[in-house]
Amino acid sequence: MNYASRKTACEAAAVSSQTGLLVSAEAYFRKELGTYSLPEKYIRGGKHAITMAKSDLSGSYINLQVNYYIKIPISFFEVKGVSICQKSKSHKWIGDRTDGKQSDYVYVTKHGTVYHRSRKCHYLDLSIKSADYAQISGMRNKNEHKYSACSRCVVKNYVSGKVYVTDYGTCYHSDLACSGLKRTIYLILLEETGGKRACGKCGANAEVR
Repeated sequence: MNYASRKTACEAAAVSSQTGLLVSAEAYFRKELGTYSLPEKYIRGGKHAITMAKSDLSGSYINLQVNYYIKIPISFFEVKGVSICQKSKSHKWIGDRTDGKQSDYVYVTKHGTVYHRSRKCHYLDLSIKSADYAQISGMRNKNEHKYSACSRCVVKNYVSGKVYVTDYGTCYHSDLACSGLKRTIYLILLEETGGKRACGKCGANAEVR
């Protein structure tokens, strides 16, 4: 699905018909699916039973959705399979808007409450570094705030030796793989930010970079 979504997104500027894009997406999907043998073994009805009918290619995104049923080895009352729905989303490669104005894009994170005008904003740059746990009580981040224990990793592990902090974060971490030290950044249109407010660091009127 991801392969088909990305390939179809590249064709969006040349194909204006939603039906035409869906036909193209399904062709890419079926071609890639043909390289796998597991669908025939585990999907009820095999590869041909997978449907993309609920996909939506209108607007600025390629929203692909497939629905199918996983086989159940043993008959369980009237249940003949487990219903599965999977989705994939890619932004169409459509360039500038037809009115000649450049689309206004901003940066957001999955759980963040603000949007950012600059990819280089300090709040997007984690700048992870190690520190001695014995010294953490006297350390401050670049906003002069103290570091507190991360509720995800520190409370679950005995802390000794090194911990991990970021320049603008407010927590210290005992596990470098902690989700609190990971951040996925998305580039979206400004009008798609919903209720998110502008970041106070990079500013509402700053140039998007």
